[in-house]
Amino acid sequence: MCTYLNDDLIDVAVVAEALSIINFRNFLVDHLRKRVGKTGRWVISEPKFSKWRQGPRGILWGTGMPGAGKTILASIIIEYLMELAKSNQRICVAFAFSRYTDPLTVEEILAGLLRQILEDHPQTIVYIQRMHDHHSIRKTRPSKQELIGVLEAIFTSNLFDQRFCSLDGLDEAKSITQFELLEALSQLPVNLLITSRPLHLLEGNIPTADHFSIILQDADIERLIEERVRQIPTLASLLARDEFKKWVVKTVVEKSSGMFLVASLQLDSLVECVDIRELRQAVETLPVGVEAMYQATMLRVEAHRQAAKAKHALTWLVHALESLTMDGLRYAIAVDRETFEFEPELLINGGTLLSLCCGLVTYEPESDLVRLVHYTAKDFLEPYLKHEDPDPHAMIASTCATRLLQFNLNDVPVDMAAHIKNDGYRLDNFLYEDPFLPYSFHQWAKHSNFSAALPAPARDLILRSSSFPICTEDQYFICLGTSVHVAAAYNFHPLLEEWFHPSRHPADKVQSQLLPMYPQGVDINTDASDGSTALAIAAYCGHVDTVKLLLTVEGIDVEACGTCEPGRKPLVRAATAGHLDIVEMLLAVVGMDHTSAGLGSSALISASCGGHVEVVSTLLRFKIAYIEKFSQGDPSEEVSLIRECGEALVLAARNKYQDTIKTILGVKGINVNYHSPMYGRTALMFASMQGPKSTVEILLRCKDIAIDHPSPTGITALACALKSGQHNIAELLRLHGAEEPSADVFRSYIHNHSVKPWDIT
Repeated sequence: MCTYLNDDLIDVAVVAEALSIINFRNFLVDHLRKRVGKTGRWVISEPKFSKWRQGPRGILWGTGMPGAGKTILASIIIEYLMELAKSNQRICVAFAFSRYTDPLTVEEILAGLLRQILEDHPQTIVYIQRMHDHHSIRKTRPSKQELIGVLEAIFTSNLFDQRFCSLDGLDEAKSITQFELLEALSQLPVNLLITSRPLHLLEGNIPTADHFSIILQDADIERLIEERVRQIPTLASLLARDEFKKWVVKTVVEKSSGMFLVASLQLDSLVECVDIRELRQAVETLPVGVEAMYQATMLRVEAHRQAAKAKHALTWLVHALESLTMDGLRYAIAVDRETFEFEPELLINGGTLLSLCCGLVTYEPESDLVRLVHYTAKDFLEPYLKHEDPDPHAMIASTCATRLLQFNLNDVPVDMAAHIKNDGYRLDNFLYEDPFLPYSFHQWAKHSNFSAALPAPARDLILRSSSFPICTEDQYFICLGTSVHVAAAYNFHPLLEEWFHPSRHPADKVQSQLLPMYPQGVDINTDASDGSTALAIAAYCGHVDTVKLLLTVEGIDVEACGTCEPGRKPLVRAATAGHLDIVEMLLAVVGMDHTSAGLGSSALISASCGGHVEVVSTLLRFKIAYIEKFSQGDPSEEVSLIRECGEALVLAARNKYQDTIKTILGVKGINVNYHSPMYGRTALMFASMQGPKSTVEILLRCKDIAIDHPSPTGITALACALKSGQHNIAELLRLHGAEEPSADVFRSYIHNHSVKPWDIT
């Protein structure tokens, strides 16, 4: 779908995809598919719901115990609101689902909401495009405040008469995320629906919220039974007598304790009954509550001759660090349990696997994900399954590492690095050969570190790595590395200690007979494919213990800058990523020269570019103290610092990091009008072009600010503001005496649609 903005054709789908890869609509479709008949429709006629729906702004918070059907109820409400919006484009509906299996950040959820709004209402592109362009060029992600600002702008515009947002599963988010989510969503001018378990500490923060209870209704149980009866003719004949059927419904309601999940599992346990007496006895002995129901369900699992395969799958689902696709799970468990090697003949049909798990596992066709039926199932199964496998992460890590070796990920051709970079620094397109390969690659190291001891297959993978693709935690490609780089990148500091301080770790005779203990010809300062050393990679990834260990290795070169790019120095890498502890560690052992990265960059500039204000402050203190102590009256060091601070100021303004701007402006002698040779503009030009207005105000308060300082082509801050449509900033600049741009600038830049706002040099 395309639309026009300032006469430019904009592909809405491209912008939406860039906003978020999360499509909550797929979740909604899967949840609605699990709905039984017309269960849950009672909520639509609830007085509190009607009042909330018709009101101008309010928060409706539905709470219920685990398994009460909160997600299905939220999905029913969303579906109802979406039906209203279909016939009225002035109704906006956006929704999100939070799941413990795939914890999302506040930014990811807000971006997911914004994506839906853009897809449903392409005209909102006018509020989103500037943010998209800003981050698209820089390969960065919008901050929480940016996303809230755009959402507020959309919701306070005259585009909509009614605005609805829904968040299901607030309780399944991480604790810190729960608070941030509630704070962010509650400040939006919308009708907000929240569903969760009771969260008394958080509920007190939103005293204006209207609360309602989500409990299982007798009518819903009856509809659930009707659905099961329709599917199973044997059960239909046994429940033909109305009185007996009413007794079954009443008993299931009582024993399910208000939990839809328990009622569903209870009915699953009745399907094998063949006569009324057996059915009566089964109903009378139904377990009460979720814990007892899980226990009874596992007895059914254990009774099957393929119980081991079912428990293998359940162990994976309990301990997986991200959701698995159905094929991903099938390929994960199709392994030899001794060697962990994939065996195609062990593959099991997806439907058969679900059947073996007796209702404890659910498959979502729309997203192709397979999950435990509920997060309470994880709470029950984790201790239950550990009786048989006390170290499940070792099993999972071994499976992942072995799969990576089977596909030669330890020895990727060196020219592959260029292909990966051309593919947006992501490896997804190189991991398609096996459905389980992406999970193996993304999570092998975490499972290895969670294991009681480093599993032998994981050790083998590391030792045999000569050209392994190393990625950041969010899966962006860094380089191809050898064993020492892999160990440093994934925080295997005990292994590095074995290699470089062998006297601290006497060799295990049994293990040394099975595997080589050390990589051949290991060199602590060897370069990875991008010129980074192990220390630089560990510093960039933020592994404090690994950096600490590497600094004790004899012969370590803490100032190695690599053979390819000057910005690969360990200190610069740590500053780029904002790892304050590591920056402080490295500053204790390096000289002033090491803070520079060459080609006009430095640790300070890199930290400013990322908005890492504490790192910026630390580096400034270090540099100023060094100059005061060693300059001996030579002004060249101070001049160099002022130039460096000028570039850092421009980059902080370019990326909208206000706290960093304030910190740099505190440097004595700072040139607030510094004109970056790389970007062709000043901090004021950047701030005027993209805001926020408060940043422009901060810069205008500087006594030496030159408000009309031009670029080489005569472009000023006011011209930048006018070109970008920042009319409030333009008025502010005029109030401070800014001169109007010349007619030539209006013609060639401001009114020239073929020229982008940043094309000013």
